[in-house]
Amino acid sequence: GRVGDLKIDHLRATGLSGTKLDLNGRITGLPNPDRFSANLNIRQLTSSKADVLSFIPANTIPSNITLPSRFDLRGKFNGAMEKMNTDLVLTTDLGNVALKGTLQDIADPQNAYYDVVAHTTSLDLRTILQDTTLGPVTLDLTAKGRGYDPKTAEGSFKGVVRSMVYNKYNYQQLKFDGTIANHIVD
Repeated sequence: GRVGDLKIDHLRATGLSGTKLDLNGRITGLPNPDRFSANLNIRQLTSSKADVLSFIPANTIPSNITLPSRFDLRGKFNGAMEKMNTDLVLTTDLGNVALKGTLQDIADPQNAYYDVVAHTTSLDLRTILQDTTLGPVTLDLTAKGRGYDPKTAEGSFKGVVRSMVYNKYNYQQLKFDGTIANHIVD
């Protein structure tokens, strides 16, 4: 199709020092990033920290964030930055994350909307966040609400911390169920 409405029956590509892409779906709105939208079935997106850093602008990733050396993303994505539906699994050398749900206006801390189910497995927060008080976390989380600025966020969350290291203590099977509104987490 034309660049503004690309139907992709089957796209396989390899490049850089080991990035692989295998997907199908539809991408619309190009070349205007404000109109970009996609409905994709990602069979494989495998890459590395080195490859990612070679094509993104300098200082895009904050200095206090460590990217995994290798990662593999699979699943479905439908939408744009304003609103997206995901059913994705990210497997990395720093742990794994599965995310299913709806996200809207995620760049807006006051008005972002989320209705998600997330699972992490051995997610190495110590390395990713460069924080020595943290360690790996395995977590099941359901969250629904609006905003992630603590001053204005409103929502509910529940889940189980299957295992987590914090301040060199190992916590297991911690269930939580709560809400946040008016600066108060309950």
